[in-house]
Amino acid sequence: MRVEVKLDEVSSSFEPVPADTYNVRVDKCKQIAESKASGKPMLHWEFLITEGDFEGQRLFLDTSLQPQAMFKVKQILEACKFEWDEDGFDDTDLPGAELQVGVELSEWNSKPSNKVVEFMPIE
Repeated sequence: MRVEVKLDEVSSSFEPVPADTYNVRVDKCKQIAESKASGKPMLHWEFLITEGDFEGQRLFLDTSLQPQAMFKVKQILEACKFEWDEDGFDDTDLPGAELQVGVELSEWNSKPSNKVVEFMPIE
């Protein structure tokens, strides 16, 4: 079957967003059984920018679930105003939660990339 699309105006590479603060929505949050690097469990996050010139662009983040790194997960949950109990939280309840993120430019595999570095509630 023929696929009717106009590819002439589509970039064939990923373009990172400029370093700034963005309002985002959690689009996906999924526990990964183990990271490729450490072999330990982690969360994979996908954030969707919800307004401005980069509305619709995605930001990605992986957070470790190791005790020494849980501060970052807690920062995200607090910024989302998301509640948890003494046993944890359900990651399937996170999509749709909104927050602000601070983004920096970085490199990954020698290519420009974004790094999500700060998490704040939307006021």
